[in-house]
Amino acid sequence: SSAAEAAPAAVLKRIGITTVCFRDRFAATRGKNDGPVPAGQELTLLTAPKFVADTLGLHNVEVWSAQFADQSLDYCKQVRAAAAAVGSRIINIQVDGRENLSDPDEAKRAASIAQIKQWMDRSAAIGAPTLRANTGGGPPEAWDVKRTADSFKQLAAYGKKINVKILVENHIGYSADIDKVVAVVKAVNDPFCRVISDWG
Repeated sequence: SSAAEAAPAAVLKRIGITTVCFRDRFAATRGKNDGPVPAGQELTLLTAPKFVADTLGLHNVEVWSAQFADQSLDYCKQVRAAAAAVGSRIINIQVDGRENLSDPDEAKRAASIAQIKQWMDRSAAIGAPTLRANTGGGPPEAWDVKRTADSFKQLAAYGKKINVKILVENHIGYSADIDKVVAVVKAVNDPFCRVISDWG
């Protein structure tokens, strides 16, 4: 595009885009009342990197868990190869699921941690250096920074083994409050647990 051609190469190298922006082009995330994706417009994670490169001139792509056609490590490697084929890379996976990393029920919280570790394995396979997980939540009076931070500490420790950083975003649940995001990351105090900021 002309905008991409006008931007300095160093700028284009530094910025990216998320596939969430193209939710209407993915069958799995298109609105139920919107009908099928028009012919020739459907995207998958295997075709999105080329679409982004060709349309926007960007080569850093964040992908969304809701758009994975398959959660196998083999599929992740296929997505990584599809990105590499157009000189692109997957920079992050953002996970939106039922996980609650703040759950006061220890067994449920442990299951959520295990699910996020599986997504971190997918991040490693897809070539992404980071993965964003939600804090989860509950009633405001149930907020316990130590409990949530413990989950992210465990994830950061796991991330060190596979070279994937865990990110906390000012997003939903307890993390909708930016002060809670900061409190969690400060309590974890690990370079493998960082913040991803939603400026929107």
